Amino acid sequence: MSLLSKKFREYKLSQEIVDIYRDRFDDESITGIIADFNTEFIQINCLSEKGDNEGISVFYIEDITRVRAKGNIRDSIKTLVQHNSTQFKSYKINLKSIHTILNSVQENFGYVSISTEEIISDSECFIGSIKDEDKDWILLDSFGTMSNRDIKQLILKKDDITCVDAGGKYEDSINYLAKLNRKI
Repeated sequence: MSLLSKKFREYKLSQEIVDIYRDRFDDESITGIIADFNTEFIQINCLSEKGDNEGISVFYIEDITRVRAKGNIRDSIKTLVQHNSTQFKSYKINLKSIHTILNSVQENFGYVSISTEEIISDSECFIGSIKDEDKDWILLDSFGTMSNRDIKQLILKKDDITCVDAGGKYEDSINYLAKLNRKI
């Protein structure tokens, strides 16, 4: 067992709040509690700096550059989590492959938020519902932003996906607006 796997197991069991960095994509950390992991992927229950639930994030372990645990910042977030009585739903995301991750996130949330951080210098995020897929490609009904609220079809190459998120306030808001837009 690698050092990283050993520490992840320890942090998961103790519900330790961690900051996980993927420096080649972003200088900001993904902060939260480890929900699950395997040799290829990790699932985080994300937290804001105010201790609020910010949904889940699933990404490749190979993209991790550093992990921070303990310390004043994370202890403060933990105190705010307890003060706010922040609750996490137990989402069972199948971490076997990007295919199973996408489908289990879609089943749990009704949409996916997909990041393709490697193909352009600025990371790109697509929020939508899965309409079709094969082993290489995924077809999304991609939801627009708060301002344009349009729904368009988008085909993405699965190999370009670096992160799958759902359940955050922004993503949930976009999903809600897209549902309203479809009823009109």
